[in-house]
Amino acid sequence: MSLYGLARALVSGVFHVLYRVRVVGRENEPAEGAYVSVANHISFLDPIFVSIALRRKQRFLAKRVLTTHAALRAVFRVFDVLVVQEGESNLTALREAIKTLREGRCVGVFPQGKRIPGEDPLPEQAMGGLIVIANGAKAPVLPVSIIVKGNKPRPFRKTLIRIGEPIPYEVYHAEEQANGRNAAAAVCFAQVCGPVAEGNR
Repeated sequence: MSLYGLARALVSGVFHVLYRVRVVGRENEPAEGAYVSVANHISFLDPIFVSIALRRKQRFLAKRVLTTHAALRAVFRVFDVLVVQEGESNLTALREAIKTLREGRCVGVFPQGKRIPGEDPLPEQAMGGLIVIANGAKAPVLPVSIIVKGNKPRPFRKTLIRIGEPIPYEVYHAEEQANGRNAAAAVCFAQVCGPVAEGNR
């Protein structure tokens, strides 16, 4: 077993008990081929929630500021995280993400760009970089909704992770052609936001 597989197995067991994790829609995850997973961002735990919900390894994008923490740097190495600098073009990270997809692997994105705890996500919060990455490999987008009371994960508070149906390249590309990159990102992210809003009613 790889270091990633071992770390994932250990963390998964702890999180399923501590955060009472339940996953639905696992059948929607493509068994092969590249895809971009997109999820709402409410806590530092979100990459772990997504990693244990999906069977395939995700290569996440994360802000460089987080590498100031020694523990997070170690986690980033194990999980092969792509580091981006807020406010910069990040062409190197974007190209590496696209390369990862073209190799048939998976990239994980939190398109809001920052944690927004305590609030339901909104489609218009998604940034267009999501489409740049997905477009680069014509990869489908896989919506992952992290649903927890008050949008604030807590120990022993139920956490539901809902995996939606993949959004094909043709769908978001047509939206981009008609209304622009941000509109296409919003269309994709709406499939994450809907289940969150419904789960918190």
